[in-house]
Amino acid sequence: MTVSHRRRVAIPTGVAAVAAAAIAIALAAAPAASADAVQPADCITLADLGSVQTSATFTDAAPAGYSSGDQLVFTDDVLDASGAQIGTSSGRVDILVERPTDQHLIALDTETFTLTDGTIMVAGFPDISSALAGNPWSLQAVGTAGRYAGLTGTLQIRNTSPTSGTSTFTLC
Repeated sequence: MTVSHRRRVAIPTGVAAVAAAAIAIALAAAPAASADAVQPADCITLADLGSVQTSATFTDAAPAGYSSGDQLVFTDDVLDASGAQIGTSSGRVDILVERPTDQHLIALDTETFTLTDGTIMVAGFPDISSALAGNPWSLQAVGTAGRYAGLTGTLQIRNTSPTSGTSTFTLC
């Protein structure tokens, strides 16, 4: 999954409110995960997934460059650790605000992963400035079909380039 080539588009107030409510529900339902946490036997970990962006539409609102109001709509191929394609992800990242304390950009990121054995939806409010610098970040995840239906957890992500990255799902 990537966080690249973001464009700006104003987010209708109703869309932002609905998205915020959905994320709040997911956050309340999803267990917190840490790299050192021992997972119960009924959890699923999809480690070392790769992603390569296959299409993107970037809307850059004034001022030019990354800033509040930019939007990226994208599709990625999802690869397993051996490099075989196991599905796709599609999503949207809307830069919402510049944090006054450090001028980092905070976004709303919503994505759907359609994998060969099920579907997982993710959402969250990542620090895009940090992500573009190569730092890891996470989103809340909810399995919506197949093997993952009803499971909740996290997606840990690290961009390896502007159009590719690695990630790990932990779902329980």
